[in-house]
Amino acid sequence: MTSRLDARSGALVAALADRYRFERELGAGGMATVYLAEDVRHRRRVAIKVVHPELAALLGPERFLKEIELTASLQHAHILPLFDSGAVDGLLFYVMPYVDGESLRNRLERERQLPVDDAVQLAREVADALDYAHRHGVVHRDVKPENILLHDGRALVADFGIALAVQHAGGARLTETGLSLGTPQYMAPEQATGERTIDARADVYALGAVTYEMLAGEAPFTAATAQGVIAKLLTEDPKPLVQQRRSVPPHVDAAVLRALEKLPADRFPSAAAFAAAIGALGSVEPAGTYGAFQPYPAALGLRGRQRSRLAASILTSAGLAVGLALGWALGRASGERAARTSERTPVRFTIQLDSGSLADVSTAISPDGRTIVYGVSHGDGVRLYARRLDELTARPLPGTEDAEHPFFSPDGRYLAFFGRGAVRKVGLDGGSASIVAELPRDVWFGGGSWSDGDTIFYALPNSKALYRVPARGGVPSDVVIADTTHFSMWYPHVFPGGRAILVTLSAGDFANPRLGVLNLRTGHLREFGLGSGPRYVGGHLLYQGRSGELYRRPFDLDRLEPTGSAEQIASGLITWGLGRPFDVSATGALVYRADSAPNLRLALTDSGGRELQGFPANTPWAPRFSPDGRLVAYGAVAPGYESSDLWVTDLTDSTTLRLTTDANNNNDVQWSPDEKQIAYSANAGDAKDVFVRRLDGGPARVLVQRPGFQFPSDWLRDGSALLFIDAPLGGPQAGNRDIWVQPLPGGEPRPYVATPAQETAARASPNGRWVAYTSNETGRFEVYVESYPARGRKTLISTRGGVYPAWRGDGRELYYWQDDQLIAASLEFRGDGEPPTVRGRRTPLFQASLMDNNVALYDVSPDGTRFILAASRERANKLVVALDVLGTGRVPGGSQR
Repeated sequence: MTSRLDARSGALVAALADRYRFERELGAGGMATVYLAEDVRHRRRVAIKVVHPELAALLGPERFLKEIELTASLQHAHILPLFDSGAVDGLLFYVMPYVDGESLRNRLERERQLPVDDAVQLAREVADALDYAHRHGVVHRDVKPENILLHDGRALVADFGIALAVQHAGGARLTETGLSLGTPQYMAPEQATGERTIDARADVYALGAVTYEMLAGEAPFTAATAQGVIAKLLTEDPKPLVQQRRSVPPHVDAAVLRALEKLPADRFPSAAAFAAAIGALGSVEPAGTYGAFQPYPAALGLRGRQRSRLAASILTSAGLAVGLALGWALGRASGERAARTSERTPVRFTIQLDSGSLADVSTAISPDGRTIVYGVSHGDGVRLYARRLDELTARPLPGTEDAEHPFFSPDGRYLAFFGRGAVRKVGLDGGSASIVAELPRDVWFGGGSWSDGDTIFYALPNSKALYRVPARGGVPSDVVIADTTHFSMWYPHVFPGGRAILVTLSAGDFANPRLGVLNLRTGHLREFGLGSGPRYVGGHLLYQGRSGELYRRPFDLDRLEPTGSAEQIASGLITWGLGRPFDVSATGALVYRADSAPNLRLALTDSGGRELQGFPANTPWAPRFSPDGRLVAYGAVAPGYESSDLWVTDLTDSTTLRLTTDANNNNDVQWSPDEKQIAYSANAGDAKDVFVRRLDGGPARVLVQRPGFQFPSDWLRDGSALLFIDAPLGGPQAGNRDIWVQPLPGGEPRPYVATPAQETAARASPNGRWVAYTSNETGRFEVYVESYPARGRKTLISTRGGVYPAWRGDGRELYYWQDDQLIAASLEFRGDGEPPTVRGRRTPLFQASLMDNNVALYDVSPDGTRFILAASRERANKLVVALDVLGTGRVPGGSQR
């Protein structure tokens, strides 16, 4: 090794020999020299950063190591974690994973300017990491291309909080030496001038500067010396990106310029807000810049006091707060150019709930674009609300309790929806809801569409068929499909004139839905690419992509096929697999459910929901405590793959082991009682089987192999059987879910609870005599406990709905979810073989947002004191309304802007 460490390298290498084997120097920076080494205990390559001796002498080991503790707690998919730190012979070091890739600086040196999509993606990933850190009290202070590592195209932010630790530990002595923290090209003005209080907005500035460089090929301010750079950033404005590179979208230019504002108060308040702005069209304007037209509510005729209240951006009404984005990506160009930009950019504003939460049902907008309908959950169920966009109040629609998939009549006077075993409709001007058509019991509702011929078309995915019924009510009839199809169909949308229907198609793989069109005259069904929830308006299709993008694509109504390439017009839509969180009116007005919650993440909490530990898991799935509560196993997306592998984290030292590497969409892990094996689901052709694998090595073997999808749900504590969820792919039971039992060590699987209803999330009691599970046999999902292995003694545990039960280790308490709240039910056993009853009240513990699934995406430790969650910590509670997404220049009501 040759470096500044040479004089003391022997002592450092010797002292760390039992933990790390040094290989070679990787490079040196302003604060530290970096070495490649092997972590001897965990057999992994690591990067060890050794603080330069002159800086280490100023800091002192005790203070520095104390300051770095908070950084070590950060666990996020886009943050390079801190494994270890310490001091040897006066030298300070810290240890991070070795990333076999390159830094953003390396890529910029090679390419100079990045493709716009790549730059935006990397900026949003870094912003996500910064926002997570800021919410945990850590400001990076040195965001720059050198500290952004690229691994399989994804960003990893390194040296989190190290600059803060150095500043706090060094104190005034650091300033006296002339050593500086931060890099002038990316330092916020308050940082460059030595302000004592530096907050998250300094990181927003730095990220804005990095994004600027990715797009322009150079930093916002350049000069021959550091002093020259600082002089420019304090006195000059950066050139607009759109003047240097025409392919940069105006909303990206506007977002970057706002992030680079001199005053912290003029920047985005958070990194999350910056990420949202660069990822959605027309969602922001630079501070002090105003658009060439008014927000939508003003365009619809609000006057005087109402308009003033709207301009204040806080409108409170019936549980709603409406925030208006008052600018639309006009950049910093001249007023004439701004006016031309505004003509191409749709007006957008947001609707944010301040009470209740948006329910996971589709959102609808009336044909004239003036009224939106959405579901709200208040803890006692879901109800649909209607809100005119020129009014300040939303009103509940009578008879829409537990409603799903709302859609408007062509004249906008009525709303149809699914609920309580029927297709129903209700007038927007009042009155009670009425039944249009009774539906078979225990079917999946797949959405509907009301044609201009006053016929309602709807899908029942279980039957892989479409139906039609007169809107006035009557007997449904099948829609003739000439082609034999293995697809289930969702979200029909009738074209104008009623000649054909757009549908979403699924062959059981909800992650890869396809777009289809059914010709009603010939009965032929044609598919034409990936996507979901297609809608037709003004010669275009609008549909959702896999990751929350919204696309617009030209479509020939005569030939019933696309005629051009797709264009992304929005991003950040919440994703529900086959869900349709958006709708578009005949006037081109769009409403969509924005994913304002953090990405799905894995967290360990106490019984009050307070986070104890986070995990750097990418899209975690179905976490499970080991029987002794020391380990957690879960599925998560592996770097570089779009599928999932299995991982185990030791909670005592936070070390993580990857169990599978075959990229075969492995998930739904369950522990054997002796902790020596795991059962899990994995791809098997078009479906999934259950496999079992020993933790000490050896190949996986098939445990359950049946047609369709099988999901392991629980391993009995005596090792005698595995409970699994069976979901057939075809036949009369397609789409149904039942609970089955696989005897162990072998034998033929048998049904345990197999009814026309949906049964999922089975968990065996610790003594093996009872099974708790979820069923919708009453028309609403509830939690039941039933005797095992013989059925017959059953009791209802939840009230007013419940899903995903889990037992405490002593079997005396059962947990389940009601809406977004975790409930604890104390159980009383009478000792006579009768099922348990709930003793006293059902106690709410805390709130979180779990995704719907066949098995629970959470677990409880054996002693009931900790919970492991694969959840969003808050609901995506925001709707976005965008006008004129087709660029016609018209807003609802026929006005010209």
